[in-house]
Amino acid sequence: MNKSSSTLNRPLHILDIDNLLGDPTATDTHVINDCLGQYRAHTGYQKGDHVVVGTGCNALHVYAVQSCWPAVQYVRRPGPDGADYALIEQALVALDRGRYSHFILGSGDGRFAELVDTITAKGFPVVVASRPSALSWKLRQRAGENLIYLPENIGPLGMV
Repeated sequence: MNKSSSTLNRPLHILDIDNLLGDPTATDTHVINDCLGQYRAHTGYQKGDHVVVGTGCNALHVYAVQSCWPAVQYVRRPGPDGADYALIEQALVALDRGRYSHFILGSGDGRFAELVDTITAKGFPVVVASRPSALSWKLRQRAGENLIYLPENIGPLGMV
């Protein structure tokens, strides 16, 4: 299979917005836009990067998040941690297809530790982007030097 160089030099962003926001029910678009803007700025997001955003099933929250970044892929799944499982599934499909040079995980949730292990075992780098207070020790350990700390003051928990 012949893959173009533009495909092989782009990341897949796996974004757990509920974790980055610190509130899976946030509907304030100013807060959500600030969080997404901070994520994009700190991770070096470029137009054309593929982004998969996982979010909960609270309809107002989902609508607010999607209205802030409409041109990306969204995944949802009902139940506890449903969005996390949907993100993991999407990342594994992308990994098997081999269309990305590296992965950027926007989350501090330890649930993604095995995903990081799986991706790195196949030879692909993973960068973890998280607020320090939301970063689990499992992800901190796996990220090593491939860690981007996002500002603590993003999302509802950082709002005064």
